Amino acid sequence: MYSEYIVRKVEFKDNIGIKIGGRTINNLRYVDDTTILAEEKEDMEKLLKKLKEENEKAGLSLNLKKTKIMTTGTLNEFKLDGTEIEITSYHTFLGSIVTRDGYDDIEINRRLSIGRMAMTKLEKIMKDRDVKKTTKMKIPETIIFLTVTYGSKSWTLQKRERKKIDAFELWMWRRILRGPWTEKRTNFSVLEDVKPKRSLEATILRLNLRYFDHVMRAKRSLEWDIMFGQVEGHRKQGKPWM
Repeated sequence: MYSEYIVRKVEFKDNIGIKIGGRTINNLRYVDDTTILAEEKEDMEKLLKKLKEENEKAGLSLNLKKTKIMTTGTLNEFKLDGTEIEITSYHTFLGSIVTRDGYDDIEINRRLSIGRMAMTKLEKIMKDRDVKKTTKMKIPETIIFLTVTYGSKSWTLQKRERKKIDAFELWMWRRILRGPWTEKRTNFSVLEDVKPKRSLEATILRLNLRYFDHVMRAKRSLEWDIMFGQVEGHRKQGKPWM
């Protein structure tokens, strides 16, 4: 309750923040996590100072050592009241890795690694001959897919990520079928044997479309403005961090 009230007090009248679709956004809140947004270093200092002051009025303290700065620019140093704040190129927010370049390759690789670990932990079940093949086939869709696709509704898949996802899925099916490598089975024959209800890539696409549909039906919401709103100004040619 205090956090919600304090962050609302930071919303300046002089429109400090990032302007998207005619809306000025200077903070994003989720439970006790707060993200402050600004276009200039000086604006960020004003927002953090105001947040620190409002915290102190409520008897709370802002831990600057746990505060991190992420920028697409060339900021090398940031200090507030003599305390240096760490500048990072990536940050884990709500269980997902957010990077300064906006790409999802690091998070996708991480999720696939978590999926491999989860599959490896189920090795005893996969080797158990008392467990039916049909039961084993249901495990990926009920456990592994959910682990890998956490937060995937906001992913933008590149060609290289699609190949990694397909390779992971085939590795998983081969792990379940447990055929010897001497069989030299093709990927097509493996999929014909498994007959999955939906591929992992199709599952991710389905989640993308569901989220897109949710945003489209809630017009003029914060999510709608961020997804479809036009950012003022012009970006230089090249990648965002250049």
